[in-house]
Amino acid sequence: MKPQNVGLCTTCQAPLMPHTACKNCGTYKGKQVIDTTRDMKREVKKAASADDHDHDHGHDHAEEATESKEEKAS
Repeated sequence: MKPQNVGLCTTCQAPLMPHTACKNCGTYKGKQVIDTTRDMKREVKKAASADDHDHDHGHDHAEEATESKEEKAS
């Protein structure tokens, strides 16, 4: 097998396989072809919901782990 040539995106300089659109900025040959704002909004929303889930469910997982170890020792 031959090694692949990896180039750089002309817009954002991210590593890029030949003849593909850049997944980082969504351009191909200097033209916007992929709407990356939708993906960015989705990632932000997902991160926000993960943070909310971690802080809003009312208990600490570290305390549960020590309690279960103590119960097993009894």
